[in-house]
Amino acid sequence: MGLFTNLNLDGQTPVRTRPRVGDEQWAPAVVPTTKRKKVQRVLAPIAFCVALGVLVGVGYYFFRAIVVGG
Repeated sequence: MGLFTNLNLDGQTPVRTRPRVGDEQWAPAVVPTTKRKKVQRVLAPIAFCVALGVLVGVGYYFFRAIVVGG
């Protein structure tokens, strides 16, 4: 490794597949913000627990209706 590294990050990539540097297309679009990610990290377990509770409740309801008879 020399004093300076090769800053050509494209390497052997064909020109037709390289992104156009400087265009607006270079940056990703519709990326969630950090605040939205934090909210999703809290809401995901809550939504999972609610969905699990609904499934258990419906399963118990059908179990009681079929086995016990109402």
